[in-house]
Amino acid sequence: MKRSLSALVVLLAACGPGRGEVTDLPLVVDGPVFRLEGDCNPSAVSMPFTAEIQTTSCLMGTPPPTLVETQLDFDRMTSACGLTTPTRAPTIDFSTQRALIVSSRGASEWFVMPNFVAQRGDALEVGLVIRPRGSPPPDNIIVLPRNGMSVELRWCRSVCTQFCDQPLP
Repeated sequence: MKRSLSALVVLLAACGPGRGEVTDLPLVVDGPVFRLEGDCNPSAVSMPFTAEIQTTSCLMGTPPPTLVETQLDFDRMTSACGLTTPTRAPTIDFSTQRALIVSSRGASEWFVMPNFVAQRGDALEVGLVIRPRGSPPPDNIIVLPRNGMSVELRWCRSVCTQFCDQPLP
C-alpha cells in the first residue's frame, strides 16, 4: 500500500504545472453570467414546431404577450409602424394565421424574448425567456397557424450566477 501511495504522488506531481508556467490566467469578463430557470424546454410530449418569428422595433408598448387573431387588432398594436419608421409591420394572412405579439419591453427591469415553439396534440407551446435589462432586443411577432389549438406560454427566466455587478451587454 505504501508503494502505491508514493506512485500516486509521483503521478500527480507529473501532471501539475511545470516550472515557470502560468496557472492563473486573468479571467476576461464580458458581463454577467446567467443560467436559465423554469419551463425552459418544451414538454416531453411535444414536438418541435417551425414558426415564423419576425422582429420589429415599432410596436406600441404592449402588455404581456398578446395573441392577435384579426387584422384590426394587429393594426392597432402595430400603428407605430408607419411610413416614417424604418421597420414596417409584417404582413400576416389572418384567414389562415394568427400572431403572438411579444413586446420585449415587459417591465422597467426586464425584457422578454422567444425561446422555442413546440406542438402537443392539444396546444402550441411557446417558450419565453425573461432576462434583466441591458441592450434592448427587438420586439417579436410569432406567426402561428389558425388551427384551433390553444397557445400555452412556458416561462423561463435568466438568473445571474457570476459577475452580477458587471454591466449588462
